[in-house]
Amino acid sequence: HYVTSLNVFSHKTNDIESTMIFDLINTITSLTYKIHEKLNVLDAYLMNSLLPIMAQLGRQKKDWPQFKKIFQTGLDILILSGGILTTGVFLFTPLIIRLLTGDYLTDEILSLRILIFATFISFLNHLAGYSIIALRQQHKSFFIAALALAFNLVLNLIFIPLYSFKAAAVITVLTEALVLFLSFKVIMQKLNWRPKFLQFWQTGLQILQTKGKIFFHD
Repeated sequence: HYVTSLNVFSHKTNDIESTMIFDLINTITSLTYKIHEKLNVLDAYLMNSLLPIMAQLGRQKKDWPQFKKIFQTGLDILILSGGILTTGVFLFTPLIIRLLTGDYLTDEILSLRILIFATFISFLNHLAGYSIIALRQQHKSFFIAALALAFNLVLNLIFIPLYSFKAAAVITVLTEALVLFLSFKVIMQKLNWRPKFLQFWQTGLQILQTKGKIFFHD
């Protein structure tokens, strides 16, 4: 019931990029895109638990203060966990590629180090996409997905023949960033509110203090 067009967009853009890359440079980035897709599901555990609550709170304006609180906490957790994941993968990319392939592959290392930033942004996009549904604004997600898909396709057609896998990886990051910008704009306009992006460390301390029971902590 809660799969959005943004989820469809993510699969479609990955399919487009994978097809174009395979045609042009065989399997240079097939491994790194698979890693990117697998890491993308990690935040689903948090979002699947939050979505029913957010969907209920998003119905009526009187519940929006609580909705904002849960959204902010979820955002903080995703920034914190996504930041740790991104840093770890970026630093240990050579080891990860060697463990998976048995070799030190320079192209795969560069591709994964770029794509991991798309993974980080996609964590935030999942929160934004589910929030748009909870706020009954899902009709706008179709516009966002269509625009992002067109943006991705046009850039791929232009730059992949020139810069191969490097262009594909960078375009993935840019497309995720575009979706994030547009999605957060919809949420902020609906709630007349701006989330804070730099208070994740405070939430991290609260998680330690409450032993992980952050959503039950006043």
